[in-house]
This record gives sequence, C-alpha cells and structure tokens, in this order.
Amino acid sequence: MMMRRTDKQEKGAAMVELAIIVPLLLMIVIAAIDLGDAWFRSSAAQSAVRSASVVSFDAGNEHDHDLRVLRSVISELENRGIENIRNVIIYDADFNKKGNGGGKGKGGNKNPVPIGCISNSYAVSGVDGLCINYGRDFLSKLFTEEVEAEFVNGDCQASIDKHWCAQERGIASNGGLVNPDGSYSIGIYVVADQPTMTGLMPGFTEYTITKNAVNKGWNND
Repeated sequence: MMMRRTDKQEKGAAMVELAIIVPLLLMIVIAAIDLGDAWFRSSAAQSAVRSASVVSFDAGNEHDHDLRVLRSVISELENRGIENIRNVIIYDADFNKKGNGGGKGKGGNKNPVPIGCISNSYAVSGVDGLCINYGRDFLSKLFTEEVEAEFVNGDCQASIDKHWCAQERGIASNGGLVNPDGSYSIGIYVVADQPTMTGLMPGFTEYTITKNAVNKGWNND
C-alpha cells in the first residue's frame, strides 16, 4: 500500500532540493561574473598594447621613445580599470627571426618576447641589444619629471634604456642600418596581475594578463 506524502514531508523535500540548487546557481552566477570580467580586461589590455604600438611607430628613434610608449600603455590600462601592472617589456621583435631565439618566447603572435627578457624585476633590467624590462617600481613613478630626465638625449650609456637604446635601434654592429629603409620591428609586452571581480570563486581569485603587440620602428638618422 503506497503512502501519500504529507504537506510537511513535501515542504521538507523542497527545502532540501532548494539547499542543493541555490549554491550551484550562485556559483554559476559568480563564475559568469568573474570569467566575463577577466575576458573584458584581457581584451582591453590587448587594445591598450596595440594603441601603444601606434605611439611607438610615431616616436621613431627619439630618445624618449620608451617613455611615450610606457605612458601610453599605462594610461590606457588604468583607464580600463587594469592596475597592478607588473612589467612592460620593449623588445627587438626581429630577434627570433634572426635565428637567435629558436622561435621560443612568450606572446600571442609570431614575434614573441624572448625568454631571456622576462623577469619579475621591480626596477629596470634588460638584455643588451635586445630588450628593456621596466618593472613596477619604475612604472609607479612614470609620470614624474624625475623619470623624464632618465631618458638621456645623445648619450645611450647614461640613459635608462641603455640595454636597448631607442636612439640606436635599427642600427647594425657595423654602424649601418639593419634594413635599407631604416625599419625594424619593435614589440611591447605587458604583464598585469589582477584580482577577480568577486573573489568568491574557489581556485580563481586572481589571474595574470599577458599581452603583446608588434609594430614597425624607424631609424631616420
């Protein structure tokens, strides 16, 4: 003989089902918010780096080339709500094509940043003739007059970008141009650590954005 559920039993069963379903639905909503925000920030970072590559093209081999690029990319990132920018690396994007890097590097295109240029340095570091890695301590004072003075016109050895001086890019070791038209490829690589929007998703409370873009540079000397 089958026994019918009482109203009290049915209400209890409904409460149990609700207790199971609600947390699952909540986690789905949280995941959608955090993953959606991460995707938005990632896309915004790529846009910021591309904008900076246009600034790089316009700056040519001026002594303050890197300063202009750094200010552009940091401003664009912060305007899009992306902070905690760890490093910005400006590098010779032709390096891997020359057979020096074995095609190994990090980045989203065929001109990745060479592995040797990547570090978590807080200051400014680099590899001679290849790249400059601007760390977060340097980036934190980027919009001061003090920093402007560190990019020295006419003296690469005294300039903050001495490892790969903007005024000497595109120049071969023999003093001539790498390419007859004075062109060379320059890459910009950004690393930013971001907290998730809610911080409530287990195993995903922070993530790292890495983006790069490559454009042509010109040595007009």
